[in-house]
Amino acid sequence: MNEILNFFMQINEILPACPRAVDSFGKNDILMESMYGGYVMRVVKKIAAICCAVLVALCCVASLTLSGLLLSDRLTESAARVRPSYEREDLYATLGKAQWTEEDYAFLYRQTGLGAEALDELKGDNKKIVSFQEALFAEWETEHFVPPPSPVTSRDILKHEAAPIAPLKAGDVLVSSACHIFGWRHGHAAIVINSGTGTTLECISLDVPSAAGSTGWFGISSNFMVLRLKAEYRERVNPAEVASAAWETLRDIPYDFTVGVLSPKYQGERPASTQCGHLVWQAYINFGLDVDSDGGAVCSPQDIARSPYFDVVQVFGFDPLKLW
Repeated sequence: MNEILNFFMQINEILPACPRAVDSFGKNDILMESMYGGYVMRVVKKIAAICCAVLVALCCVASLTLSGLLLSDRLTESAARVRPSYEREDLYATLGKAQWTEEDYAFLYRQTGLGAEALDELKGDNKKIVSFQEALFAEWETEHFVPPPSPVTSRDILKHEAAPIAPLKAGDVLVSSACHIFGWRHGHAAIVINSGTGTTLECISLDVPSAAGSTGWFGISSNFMVLRLKAEYRERVNPAEVASAAWETLRDIPYDFTVGVLSPKYQGERPASTQCGHLVWQAYINFGLDVDSDGGAVCSPQDIARSPYFDVVQVFGFDPLKLW
């Protein structure tokens, strides 16, 4: 709201100058009338009045537009994190089973946000699995800020601590809707390069070329999803090789949110410019997999999140039944 108040204060400083600008013509009325006559003087005054009226109208339109955009952003921030639409249930009876059925996997996914592969890897560590359930259903406090160098993009983060992240593998993809601008949650995406160090490859913002990032960026975000190439596609494409090739080929590429619109979406194995969703898409299209779910000109993090090529390894801050 401070931005709105500051904007109106600036308008209040401008508007009083309008009548003064019109009245200033009166100081030289006698000279003007002697040279051009009263008719020309009236025309000049009328033009000046019209210009001031147009300026006032433009200021009003601009203030209303800005107010609407800022309000949209505030409403978006209120939905920074979504808890499950159902109640939390006890897990220990299911966790104690020697083997899990499909119904058990589905139940545990709804209760923890963990997919089958993550559950299999954590099987036997009941305390760890329950910690994911606690994180999924907890009332996390979030805060919002504008990270540099972007002057308008906002990001929603967890205020006090990071959320747990499922065991990762090279080639996994992380997506989040925590980034937004004027009510539009464009989000962020990255590909895991080294699961041991938590290193990712990402293209995060204007004036920042693609470079190494951290899975920790997602851990403190208000929401995220961990995606992994489905087993049926891993028979012909090794995600670890995708990650290794991306690291060698797709670093130090300038950020450009218009790629796919003002420049071709596919520009060979190393594009001239990219953005976060496009970078992940590029990493996999270089191996023949188009992970853009709608196949449009622009590949967004949400397009990646909805790709049929990926399984959900973990979901946090989204409703597991609705996702993004």
